[in-house]
Amino acid sequence: MLGEGGQTPSRSELLCMVKKNSKMLGKTIVEDERSDVETDPRFWHGVMDVYFIRGRESRGRQEDDLVFFVKKLHLQKHGSNEDESANTPYFVRRWAPKLDDLIGASASDVDWRRSFYLNLIAQTSFSVTVAICSQQVLQNYQTGKDRPLSPIYKASRQIKNFLLVFILL
Repeated sequence: MLGEGGQTPSRSELLCMVKKNSKMLGKTIVEDERSDVETDPRFWHGVMDVYFIRGRESRGRQEDDLVFFVKKLHLQKHGSNEDESANTPYFVRRWAPKLDDLIGASASDVDWRRSFYLNLIAQTSFSVTVAICSQQVLQNYQTGKDRPLSPIYKASRQIKNFLLVFILL
């Protein structure tokens, strides 16, 4: 499958591959089309394994050692107070060198596509730039005139660890 026998693809190559195979970005419910790689759990399992498990080791970066897994929708029980941990829409594991060892028998319960996107967001560093500029400069920038924004005030911050609040519908 993905990355077998070769090097781990770069983040850019991986994102290009995912974008090419993601026709349904933003959709909550995915109709079952077996011919579409978007709905193929083996593709997403492979992407998770290559990038967040095997790729983490080869990149040697100081990343979070938590890997998030989203449960399939039909397994999520809403409104029941029996066992709170069993009702959560996701579960977390500490990083391990092999994906199948990491999740064990829970592999069939995982929504691999959503798990990939959740980990992509949680494991990414962001650079946020806020600029205050004149309305005319902003309009020129938006109409495609190749001038950079000339800010009156600008602040940039690196965001590595942030509070991730999400609702899985």
